[in-house]
Amino acid sequence: MDRNEVYEACKVHIRPLNPERESGYIKTLLPKDAIDAIIDCAVQEANELMWKQLNDLAERYEAIQKGGDAGMSKLEIAKKIIKEQYNEADCGIYNSRNMAGDKMYTIYDDGELQIDVCYRYSYFEVFGLSCAEFRELKLFYNGLTKNEVQG
Repeated sequence: MDRNEVYEACKVHIRPLNPERESGYIKTLLPKDAIDAIIDCAVQEANELMWKQLNDLAERYEAIQKGGDAGMSKLEIAKKIIKEQYNEADCGIYNSRNMAGDKMYTIYDDGELQIDVCYRYSYFEVFGLSCAEFRELKLFYNGLTKNEVQG
């Protein structure tokens, strides 16, 4: 979406005070400098979120390289990562690839277990677990709440 489309989207429709005297709506447009400030703020927030996510991934990768997950089963690793990232994806967990083409980010991949997250729609995709392991992971996920994860 370019700035002109954003300007059009920011048109405000206001009902007339006396509908009997005036028909339709009065259209006003926010000043372009106000819309520019809104856009700049949104871009800054998106950049900050992207850098946070990249830093989280880098820290996760370093932990893996140092053997932080050595000796853990795939299910234990998945539970650990899901709990760490729950607030980023609290709307579902699946073991099949989405068909809508949602943008996915791989947050863990050791060749046997892969965990992807869709930040836009807030859900996980997990590959490499058996059906029984995934059922257990899903029960674990459904038992998590934001309070447990933050606390």
